[in-house]
Amino acid sequence: MGTRINRASLADTLHHNETASESQRTEHLGDLRWSMKKTVKIVIIGLIAACTVAVCYCVAYPFYERWRATEFIDAVAQLRPGVTTESQVREALRSYHQGAEGLVATHWDAASNQTLKATGYGYQFFNKELSTLHLSKPAELSASLFFRDGVLALKTVSLQKGSGTCCLVFIKEADQAFYDGPKDGGSISVDKRGDPVSEMIINLRPDASDEDRRKAYGLNLSCLSSLSQCDTASSLLRGL
Repeated sequence: MGTRINRASLADTLHHNETASESQRTEHLGDLRWSMKKTVKIVIIGLIAACTVAVCYCVAYPFYERWRATEFIDAVAQLRPGVTTESQVREALRSYHQGAEGLVATHWDAASNQTLKATGYGYQFFNKELSTLHLSKPAELSASLFFRDGVLALKTVSLQKGSGTCCLVFIKEADQAFYDGPKDGGSISVDKRGDPVSEMIINLRPDASDEDRRKAYGLNLSCLSSLSQCDTASSLLRGL
């Protein structure tokens, strides 16, 4: 009788231990599932936050770049070849990141029977974020400034949207020695190419009026941040 009681007691003890172990396993699995759910939730929230920040940056930064480019063009438009010195140019553009160095421009001067040479540097603005995400065609604003004997001799400005044959506006302004545009006509000449117009080449004479210069530099810089505009050269320029 005692042996039976001991066996029953042992069976009860084993059953109790198995029940406790099963309860512990169930509890452990529950804790593990909760921990995994919490981890997955944190990862998902982190990914959403990272994507939100990335999208906000890619959308907002081009507008900042466009604002900077607008201020830059306003400053560049005030620089007069044959008048503005290199030190004055550097002071006017000191807050903008300078790009390419060691640029060289040459021009054959028939009057002196010699080749004139000017050296300079450039500046660039891109819509890299939008174009990298394929939200917009690549867009670039660039300016090159050339100096001779410490004075601005030539400046070129271009705004391009897309690649290949479309679309480009190129502005050229030089002093008397470096000017190679049309000698007749008004103080501004515009060469339109393509149908619809894909390129516009603008030459400003040294005696160009302030009004003509304002028109020539009236670039549509919203093209640096727009997604679907600026599909012709005419749309790149507001003034002409």
